[in-house]
Amino acid sequence: MNFQELITVLGIKNHKFEIEGIELYIRLPTLLEYAECDTQIKTIMNCIVNADGKKVFNSEEEVNQLDFQYYTKINQKINELLIEATSDIEKK
Repeated sequence: MNFQELITVLGIKNHKFEIEGIELYIRLPTLLEYAECDTQIKTIMNCIVNADGKKVFNSEEEVNQLDFQYYTKINQKINELLIEATSDIEKK
């Protein structure tokens, strides 16, 4: 197996979800980004992307403009995926 095949299987994936009719994607952080995810705001900044994989939020100020209920829903969905990823690793 070459590197490209490996990354196709084991590389970063976008997980689609919808909130109030808007499609967003969660991209779990890379190993380098994970260290930056030391607050919920930074986690949202690093993990929420559009269909092209580009980050939606460019600053903490932008994340702070979210209504608290949506901020909470987005953060909850990210946490669910992180827990699922951790559980999958432990099973293997």
